Amino acid sequence: MLSLWDGIDHTVRVLVRLHVDQVETAKLSKREMKRICDEARRMSADEFIAEYSEAQMIYEEFETQDKLPKLKIMPNAVSPHGSGGRVDDGF
Repeated sequence: MLSLWDGIDHTVRVLVRLHVDQVETAKLSKREMKRICDEARRMSADEFIAEYSEAQMIYEEFETQDKLPKLKIMPNAVSPHGSGGRVDDGF
């Protein structure tokens, strides 16, 4: 079974996470999150960086501070229903 993230460059995955967590001021709808993921899959890394330049600036800042987000989910950190941890929204 293919993952939602198969074929997407790691740097672009981090940029998506930064855009969702740091740039957006409101919780994104599932439709908007799917659109961003589709763009991440369709665009080259350079195209994605150009489109999401604010996330790229945050990436560069966090990289110098060694604060880039880890994209691994720990087994007990997420519950499929939200009890006992945060809900896994795919980002």
